[in-house]
Amino acid sequence: MYHLILPLLLALAPAGDDGPMLDKPSGEEDAGLRRTVAEVSLRSPRPIDVLHYDLTLRTKGDNTYLRGEVRMWLIPRQDLDRIVLDFTTSAAAPSQGMIANAVEVDGQALPVVHDADSLVIVLPATITPADTVEVYVNFEGAPVRPQGVGFGWTRRFLRDEEFQPDPERPVLCSLSEPSGARTWWPCHDHPFDNATVTLTTISPPEFRLAAPGHMIVDEPFAGGLRRQVADMTTPIPAYLVSVVLTDQELWTDSMTVDELQSDGSVTTREMPLEYYAPAPLIPDAQFTWANTPEMIRHFERMFGPYPYADIKYGMSLFVFGGAMEHPTISSMGDFTVSQNISSLYPGPAAESIVAHELAHQWFGDAVHVGRWGDIWLNEGFARFCEILWLESFYGPKYGRIWLDRIWRSSYGGPVRDPDNLFSGTVYNKGAWILHQLRQVMGHDELLQAMRNYMTDPGLRFGPVFVEDFQAHCEAVYGESMDWYFTPWLEQAGRPALDVDWSVTAGGAQLSVSQPADRVYRLPLPVQLILADGVVQEEIVWIGDPGPVDIVDLTTTAQVVDLRVDWEGDWLLDLDVPKSVPVEVLGILPNPFNSGTTLRFVVRKYSPVHAEVFDLRGRRVRFLFSEELIPAVHDRLWDGRDDDGNSVASGAYIIRLQSNDYDETRKVTLVR
Repeated sequence: MYHLILPLLLALAPAGDDGPMLDKPSGEEDAGLRRTVAEVSLRSPRPIDVLHYDLTLRTKGDNTYLRGEVRMWLIPRQDLDRIVLDFTTSAAAPSQGMIANAVEVDGQALPVVHDADSLVIVLPATITPADTVEVYVNFEGAPVRPQGVGFGWTRRFLRDEEFQPDPERPVLCSLSEPSGARTWWPCHDHPFDNATVTLTTISPPEFRLAAPGHMIVDEPFAGGLRRQVADMTTPIPAYLVSVVLTDQELWTDSMTVDELQSDGSVTTREMPLEYYAPAPLIPDAQFTWANTPEMIRHFERMFGPYPYADIKYGMSLFVFGGAMEHPTISSMGDFTVSQNISSLYPGPAAESIVAHELAHQWFGDAVHVGRWGDIWLNEGFARFCEILWLESFYGPKYGRIWLDRIWRSSYGGPVRDPDNLFSGTVYNKGAWILHQLRQVMGHDELLQAMRNYMTDPGLRFGPVFVEDFQAHCEAVYGESMDWYFTPWLEQAGRPALDVDWSVTAGGAQLSVSQPADRVYRLPLPVQLILADGVVQEEIVWIGDPGPVDIVDLTTTAQVVDLRVDWEGDWLLDLDVPKSVPVEVLGILPNPFNSGTTLRFVVRKYSPVHAEVFDLRGRRVRFLFSEELIPAVHDRLWDGRDDDGNSVASGAYIIRLQSNDYDETRKVTLVR
């Protein structure tokens, strides 16, 4: 899921800036949207395995009131004398919340106990794991909005061209992550359980349905209404069941995709692409979504065949400050489409959101978390895929810009079992953890591990846990990776490194210290700049076995500077020795006859210029003025003035300047 801050996005969208980059608000930004693991994740799945839902919803379209029925087939995981479903009512406001009118089990009407959050069906006889049970519930009510990000079921208005709600464009829609499905239909609302779904809607005729699965029926219904049926033949958890009903247009395309077969072989097939938007927003949607087929091809090369090749992929607009990865049909907030170009990459401003939700079809839908505490497997991965898309399609520098944009000096709480399920810690630090992982494993090796994880028949279309992904990384890497996954996922913050170094006869000695109670093992990139101009790069492993590492580095010339993590590929809190950005190393030969060389080191990108003066302070020669890269540099003075004439023997001053740095050296010319 991709959440935005609506007021800020509203202000930014007309200007073409990148409001869509914003994360779900953290707890500090909007306490009302916090959803902790303790609230939704600690409950174990109920002891039932739902095989299929047949869900019918009836709406008049002019309010949120629903009438419906669901028939489900399930298998108990243990002997049971009652079946408990998730279904929310509101004891505080009887006019709000859902009501169960009738319940049947295997065709027998049964009494029901409906408390605030569950529907308890007491059985006439014990059922066992050998039984397949049919449960029917007839229900109605005005759904109560769940706590957290998802709104369950709602009625809103799509925006007009001025970004204002348009009362002529109502939309009935759902967003149930993480625990909102129970607020509008009876189900087993836990990510561990998944089932196939047949969804039927009966609504006024102007409402077109966009939903996961094949659209198999669209026909007139009694009373001038419209009946539409979507059949999701691949199992999904209840929170991914989705409805978008509004007056919208449909346009289609198709593309050739790979399809993974049950025996592991890969074939190709033609897959439909379906796009839904109200007529006034179609140009914006077509512009924003234009690269979708190419995006699918890129992700197939990285992660394996598109998971729902036998069904479709598509997008539909709804009203939300972001988007949601409903399987086969991502729900995209109407604020996410425009004809603006990003200021950060040469493509549509909200294309990062398109990439994010498409990536979820692999990471979050085809494999989905078995517990909410592992939400990193969904959101950190999708954020990382934004970077991969920008790198592969637009060029590496654009991925780097995006990576730098999600860098933070601090992230609150751990990534696994986070304080806030939809925080920057999960998304941004989560993406950084994957970026760092490719520094450890290698880029191609990480993608191979991600592909193996995605195509593992034991995981595909089922619940997964961090340990499942780690196992595939270890299989590629060749050894245990507890040393990486445990601290980065379970500890808050980032490594604090106190770095010092000194020149030795054979090179340099590097010292790195970490707090004893928070030690990370990692391959620290080290760059040494040598006096002869050579730049030497090393990987120094630190943090094993303890918090202090002292490492001798051998070089072929004197070390004039040492830098750690110079490309910024790790989330590190570095305390490093301060050094001037530019420094003279020497002038040789001195005295000189035909020419002498000024040697100096540039430690960070800096403007540098040099001049030659006589002892009376008169300028003799302007040598250079350039923006220089970090390295050792040489500049020659040939003993001539600005007019090209040879100067007389004697003493001269060479002055090197850069920002606040200013140094002079005396040289002697002997004719």
